[in-house]
Parts: sequence; structure tokens; C-alpha cells
Amino acid sequence: MPNHVHCILVLNNNNNKDDAGSIKRKNNLMSIISPKANSVSTIIRSYKSAVTKHAHRLGFEFEWQPLFHDHIIRKQADYNNIFDYINNNPKNWKKDKFYNNNKST
Repeated sequence: MPNHVHCILVLNNNNNKDDAGSIKRKNNLMSIISPKANSVSTIIRSYKSAVTKHAHRLGFEFEWQPLFHDHIIRKQADYNNIFDYINNNPKNWKKDKFYNNNKST
């Protein structure tokens, strides 16, 4: 969709002992409240940052909403439904309330 993104993010537990828990930080409070390495928040923050930098480099005015919506997929049937929704979502662009505001013609 031109005005939003859907994705399925697959996280695998690699039981790596070098994860964020082993990183020593000077400020213990910041360590507690900061997103941990390889967490969904950190991954999304990194993605948003990279896309924003690239969009600005190309000269686009670009802005993200401040938060994101996440959903943990626990069953194959749920995965299939969400995958189908994402795959078919662009077909619904003309029904989007912002469609007329973004038409290139």
C-alpha cells in the first residue's frame, strides 16, 4: 500500500549468550527501559530509521506514525489468514480513505 506497510516478521530464538542481556551499560535505568537487541521494537526502529534516511535522500517528504501494531501469530491458520490479508491488501487501495489524496493523476 502506498500509505502503510504490513509485514510478517519471523523471530527465531538462537539462545545466543551474547544478546543484549550481557551488554554492560553505565546507566542501569537506561538498560532496564531501553529496547533490547533483536527485540521487535529494536528491529522496527532500525527499519523505520533506514527507510526514513533513504526516503529523505531521494527527496521524499516522509513520516512514520509514532508506534506500530504487532500481533503474535501462534497458529498456522492465523499465519495463512494474515499472509492472505497482506498479499491481497493492495487490491483494496482504491477503497482506502486516503486514496483520492494520493492519486498521481
